[in-house]
Amino acid sequence: MEFASRSHHTHLVRQIKPALGSTPPSASVQMSWLAAGGVYLSGCTSIPVSLQDNRRPRLGHFASRRVPWRRQKRAARPTAPCRSASFSSPLSPGANSGIGYDMTAALVASPENHVIMGCRNYERGTRALQQLHAQPHAGSLSLLEVDITDDQSIGLAVDKLAAEYAVVDVLINNAGIVMRNFPDRRSEILDTMNTNSVAHLVFTEALVPLLQKSADPRIINVSSALGSIHARLDPRDPAYGIASEAYRMSKAALNMATACMYATYKVWGAKVWAYCPGHVITNLTGEGDRGVRAPTGAASSTSSAAGIVDIVQGRRDDDVGQFLQMGGRILQW
Repeated sequence: MEFASRSHHTHLVRQIKPALGSTPPSASVQMSWLAAGGVYLSGCTSIPVSLQDNRRPRLGHFASRRVPWRRQKRAARPTAPCRSASFSSPLSPGANSGIGYDMTAALVASPENHVIMGCRNYERGTRALQQLHAQPHAGSLSLLEVDITDDQSIGLAVDKLAAEYAVVDVLINNAGIVMRNFPDRRSEILDTMNTNSVAHLVFTEALVPLLQKSADPRIINVSSALGSIHARLDPRDPAYGIASEAYRMSKAALNMATACMYATYKVWGAKVWAYCPGHVITNLTGEGDRGVRAPTGAASSTSSAAGIVDIVQGRRDDDVGQFLQMGGRILQW
């Protein structure tokens, strides 16, 4: 039952091995991640990169989704060379926290990881980067400006990643929005679908050439149990009374995109999962929502982020192609 507000940050994390071979006011935050065997890209998106025998680093995985809002298109700003990247676009204070932020913090704790935070809003992304730098971490961090709901921005970002990393190992699509009390029903549904599912598929397809160069490519689509058709038809489901049609439809579409990716990409070795972070406490939809969730037994976003790290590190490889939840559980589509 995870709801994410519209965020515009993406984080990339890279794994560095030793040289010897080893908006509308009601919109929620959207986030995405990319992570790879060595590089992670997320939303926050994280991408790990592997450095072997002084060869170019590899990109990992993470991707984010976003609704196309009217704004001036800008080229991605140059950043210091990085080995992995993650993308997250914050539209609210929640963009600097939550599952994507905690995932980046967990990945950058390892000295083998370099995390690149991708963001639509460069200034907010810089603040998030500074916050992470201020925390104890053994890995490294950098920033990349990108908007995954904008094809031109995606193209610029992919070109930059290809030039600097050559390969993406892991992609984590962790973006999502919830629009409440939106006056235009059609726009509410279309914008939610675009951010929560369409943008993830488009972004992932743009990264396929880089993922195909990985020795162990991984794609994680952060979904929600609210997207389960099986659960929606079960009156015993805890979320049965929640309507949220636009959000449910968007996550169901993301689940189908996951199934399509798995069926299509497994021929070249990609592992694909959908992952539900569960009912978690974040401020992605504002502090008011955090206050409502806390007394209901919601888990911390740190625990949900740990579930994604488990997938990145191979602890859920036996469940490839499945709809996962933290704690080792598998959900029905």
